[in-house]
Amino acid sequence: MKKAHETVNLSAWLDDQLSPADKAAVEQHLKQCRRCQNLLADLQQVRAMTRQQPSYAVSPFFASRVLAGYRSAAAETFWSELDRLWRPFLRWAAVAAIILVALLAWPQDDQALENAVQVTEVELLSGQQELVQSLGDMNQVLQFALSQPSSQFGGFSQ
Repeated sequence: MKKAHETVNLSAWLDDQLSPADKAAVEQHLKQCRRCQNLLADLQQVRAMTRQQPSYAVSPFFASRVLAGYRSAAAETFWSELDRLWRPFLRWAAVAAIILVALLAWPQDDQALENAVQVTEVELLSGQQELVQSLGDMNQVLQFALSQPSSQFGGFSQ
């Protein structure tokens, strides 16, 4: 029964914005559902109270004054001042931190650097050997595929 309440749009029904089929469905639901009847009564009461409120004339520049006030208030927050003051220092601190990490990570002696280069070369050579082996395997697969009847592989021929 919860699903029926999710599909009922009482506000649109009050504003006469529903299609005839949807309007009939809401009216049928209202005949059966006490909860939605109470909600509709509340909505109608709010609508009546709203209509009783006096209306005020708005000056033509109201929106621009509100936006200007919002922009000036947003510009003068504590965080914007803090950001304005600390941003140049944070940039230099970030640069200094990157330089410090690079200096600490750099090998201190030539032997460590040479060992790292040798390990990298060995890894590259083993990767190259694996690549050559896999290419040889691919060559065998290709030769096998070409030796099979052409109908089996969608019409390829030698």
